Amino acid sequence: MSDITVILPILFFLFSLVSLAGLVIPIFPGLQLIWAGMCLYWFISAQFLDKPFSWLLFIFVTILMVAGSLVDNYFLITHLREVETPWYSIFVAYIAGLVVGFVFTPFAAILATPGALFLVEFLRLREKNKAIASVRQWLFSMGWTALTRIGIGLVMIGTWSVVTYFQW
Repeated sequence: MSDITVILPILFFLFSLVSLAGLVIPIFPGLQLIWAGMCLYWFISAQFLDKPFSWLLFIFVTILMVAGSLVDNYFLITHLREVETPWYSIFVAYIAGLVVGFVFTPFAAILATPGALFLVEFLRLREKNKAIASVRQWLFSMGWTALTRIGIGLVMIGTWSVVTYFQW
């Protein structure tokens, strides 16, 4: 067994763990990074290490990655619509989070998104408690989203680890 066959899976496993840790940040594409790392690992393994490529595993982790991406928006929109937050308020909060996340850091976006949501809702309703209700729902849904995405990421990494270890 050569050094590369030992080191390569460890590097990709560590990359996946870092991506998994990033899933607590709402706009961080951790599942997509885990998926991309797996695809890169499979490509390198198949091309240079003569290891088999599993289409079934590729399809499975792709479905998990897409489902994890969709669940993010589902939880957020469902909970915000429960307190009758209008679509334009959700859109403004999303845009604020994206812009602040790109200009500053993803951590700043964590503060900017609910801040923008509060501001838009306060200007719309002129009532602090109702604006706070929207922000509370956003925070609640972000918690559930993070837990769900981390769970999906763990299943992706666990599946990859088992298949890589046993070389199926």
